[in-house]
Amino acid sequence: MTVATALLDRPAARPRPAARVLLVDGDGDDRRAKAAAMRVAGWHVTAVPGPAQALAVVGAVRPDVLITDMSRDALELVQVLRVRGVDVPTLAVGSRTDRVAAYQAGADAFLAVPFGPTELLDRVADLAAPASA
Repeated sequence: MTVATALLDRPAARPRPAARVLLVDGDGDDRRAKAAAMRVAGWHVTAVPGPAQALAVVGAVRPDVLITDMSRDALELVQVLRVRGVDVPTLAVGSRTDRVAAYQAGADAFLAVPFGPTELLDRVADLAAPASA
């Protein structure tokens, strides 16, 4: 069972906003699974493999939420976006030991691996809520 198909069997929780999500993840399999889960939930997802690609599309995508892995370049992306005045709620994903570094880099929320699709969707919904209100 994939993450996306597991969501189809998931009982409906609260309504999900149709947020625009920019997903930055260097692991292709993880990136595809996360993107599929969010698309099944009704979000518009732009998934890119790295920070350079994210910087190239952030203006066109105008994301309501940014999700990034904990690579050093990805953390620099968060800082660069803040300096450029791009105020997008950011969810950093990494190991439990990455939590402090994520918040120091400017992330608004952190999700420790491993996690299930429900937790990912709930975190994204929480971050997107102000944008959809």
